Amino acid sequence: MNITIYKAESLPGEFSDCPEYPYQLPPGFMFLVDDDNLEVIEPALLYLVDRFIKSGEGGGYHTHRAVAYDLCDWWNFLSQIQCPWNAVDSDVVVEYRDIRLKTISPQTHEMLLSSTVKRRMIYISDFYDWAHRIGLVSRVDFEREEKRISIPIDSDEFAHTRSGTIKKAVSRLMPSKGKKRRRAASFLSVDEWRTLSRELGPLPTESKQMDDPRPSRDRLACELSINSGLRVDEIAKLTKYQILDLVAKIPFDAEPDQFISLHVTETKRLVPRDVDIPVYLIYELIHYIDNERSAALEIARKTWLKKRVNEPVTLFLNGVDARHHAGKPINSDTLDAAFRSAQFAAGLVKTIEKKDPDTREVYFTKDALHVFHTLRHTFAMWLYDAEIHAGNTAPWKVVQSKLGHAKLSTTMNTYLSHFDGRRRSVNRATFDGIRNKYNGN
Repeated sequence: MNITIYKAESLPGEFSDCPEYPYQLPPGFMFLVDDDNLEVIEPALLYLVDRFIKSGEGGGYHTHRAVAYDLCDWWNFLSQIQCPWNAVDSDVVVEYRDIRLKTISPQTHEMLLSSTVKRRMIYISDFYDWAHRIGLVSRVDFEREEKRISIPIDSDEFAHTRSGTIKKAVSRLMPSKGKKRRRAASFLSVDEWRTLSRELGPLPTESKQMDDPRPSRDRLACELSINSGLRVDEIAKLTKYQILDLVAKIPFDAEPDQFISLHVTETKRLVPRDVDIPVYLIYELIHYIDNERSAALEIARKTWLKKRVNEPVTLFLNGVDARHHAGKPINSDTLDAAFRSAQFAAGLVKTIEKKDPDTREVYFTKDALHVFHTLRHTFAMWLYDAEIHAGNTAPWKVVQSKLGHAKLSTTMNTYLSHFDGRRRSVNRATFDGIRNKYNGN
């Protein structure tokens, strides 16, 4: 068996009369297929559907992708040791864990982190719990034991009445923590953003002025993130109507840097929030809709977009250079790749040590310095600085609200060291000002 990931595609409009048409998987939905006989791995598909479609609480695109690829790795492992998926016991789970802790990733050519292996074990455990609940297998023993887990104080409104811990069943088979490696949040400097924005392409209104024929879509997507804190998959799900509706909200005498509130519902964990979009960017997006986006749809009408197929409503579409895919909704991977390519063009790269998984030979390669999510981090820090300079004594609460974090601890844990550094520099400048004033300088 050779298990791979497939992505669902929309059925053509001519099949709309078929009874199965309303039950098709959403476009881009990932599932497992045995490439040797092209058979779908049914239990994995049912689990993914139940978790990410039926429940509505399974997480966004990246979580779905992580779970699908983790299950794919698990199924390929079971194939290698010739163990049926429904005959697994704790010995098989331990063998998988120990092998993966010594595995070099064929994708990254780096040793798998214990946190990555732990994540896979968690999803595998969740899959077998689900399979047991619906009667597909008997319970798989993950050797769980009850442990007391600390609760962040901001996640429990009655924390003052409790001990601050809860009992939770934790598997003893999970990898040990080892040395904790916290990935620090990265940020763009103003100069880095200026350099990157030039490589991402012109704004629509700049295209003719600068005689730059490059498309503006990728630049606009990045402008949205760095100005509002939207995640890449949230940007990919925006509709053109959300932007068109903003025009009516713009005051007659609005300045280009004035903000208009946009209500976003397609978010992580489907928790709606309001984000602020600058007026200049709204007009640039309207220009994109009327020109670059319309040109992509014209190509689509000559290929896949027939009369019985609904026109895409998502804001960002594949451009005219996508040929027979022109006019189809963009996915977040495309925006990630565009941001990465712009960094290579701008020279924002780092050197990484890799190891060939077959020969174990060590080599060095270049990679982008940042990821698309860095734009969201940069928005958070720029907002924090703005609130500090405006005299806000609790700026992180504004940041929490604009980022859509349910818990303040999420905001603080991600940015705390940077917040403290900024606060120290502000406090130092304030102290120097007071000292100079009273010393008569």
